[in-house]
Amino acid sequence: MKFRKVSFFMILILVVTLFSGCWDKVEIEEQGYVAAIGIDKGSEKMMRITFQITNPKAGGGSGNTPQGGGGNSQPSDIITVEAPGLLTARELVSVSVTRRISLSHAKILVVGEDLAKTKEFFRALESSLRDKEIRRAMSLMISREKAEDFIRQNKPILEDRPEKFFQFMARRWRDTGLVPPNSNLNRFMQRTEEGGSLFLTTYGTAKNFSDKDGKNEADFLPGQVNKKGGNPTEIIGSAVFKEGRMIGSLTGDETRLVAILRPKPEVRSMVFTFPDPLNEKYRTVGRVIKQQKTKIHVDITEGAPVIDVTVPISIDILSIPSFESYPEDMNKQAILKNSIESYLEKESMKVVQKSQRDLNGDPFLWELAARKKFLTYDDYKGYDWMKKFPKAEITIHYKVNLKSFGKQLNPPEKQDIKQ
Repeated sequence: MKFRKVSFFMILILVVTLFSGCWDKVEIEEQGYVAAIGIDKGSEKMMRITFQITNPKAGGGSGNTPQGGGGNSQPSDIITVEAPGLLTARELVSVSVTRRISLSHAKILVVGEDLAKTKEFFRALESSLRDKEIRRAMSLMISREKAEDFIRQNKPILEDRPEKFFQFMARRWRDTGLVPPNSNLNRFMQRTEEGGSLFLTTYGTAKNFSDKDGKNEADFLPGQVNKKGGNPTEIIGSAVFKEGRMIGSLTGDETRLVAILRPKPEVRSMVFTFPDPLNEKYRTVGRVIKQQKTKIHVDITEGAPVIDVTVPISIDILSIPSFESYPEDMNKQAILKNSIESYLEKESMKVVQKSQRDLNGDPFLWELAARKKFLTYDDYKGYDWMKKFPKAEITIHYKVNLKSFGKQLNPPEKQDIKQ
């Protein structure tokens, strides 16, 4: 009898456990999944929140039309509302949307530059992150125009679903180094709360601000690239944050140099052009590969820190427009190697000086090496690295290894080209 009672209660507990999670279930067809979120300044203490909600009826077709297999269906529905914050805006959208708005699949948070330059942005974001649907792995991007305008003007041609565009773009960023890698909400909050380094996040626009003739292939801010056709969106360079507020920006070239100077490799490889030391009319093309850690020595015994940085990199030469015989002449290879090292050191020092003079902070994460000089974290905080860095004495050295010169051992002969 006792055994039967125990068995009954065990079965009862099992049944209650199995069915207890069904009370708040929501069918998939009742969900409205947000692909992108935009935040801008609103009137007075309000904010303008934009939601790009994916349309499950669109896409998945042949891809011959922007709507894919969904006929005349648009790939997404874009709604903007004014509300005190992100979470209240999500509820307010329900006045015109029949589906339950879900933020759990949002790929990117776009913030208008005007809002990003105020202290209100960090407060609004920090309070919203308490909601379980806001994933800290979500990408963070600053738009030069209003976030609402960016989301509405973004017209991806090759993807029929907006979430795929942002997902694929995030992967490409890691391949080129034109924008900072790991630009997500988690890193932003972590760097802001620690307060030792500047935070770099993705910078973009869907507006043409004026074309620019850059001295290098990536010497641009978004909206300056001289291009024609395709999606009007340009995502290049970095928005720089200090203590949760945007204070400046870096071009694509400057962003790549910051990635190279950081302690650990962050980007697989980057294609650079370098002045040809034997023919100043041309630039040599090379793929920069960083597989080793940057060697950073910090001396804090004096008032201002003394920082010595050595960067080991490998370079595959991809193109030699001058047709100089670098592959077969070791003396010329030495000249090219020394020229590249000198060029990178000079360009890197420009970024360092800009960080010290204009940004007043350390975007290179060299503070990680400085921490090792202190016995306790409180001692490090008392040193105040952010204030000491602008006065630091910094030297940079590059150690370049020319790995290869392409598959062809010899470049084409000059006389053959003339013929």
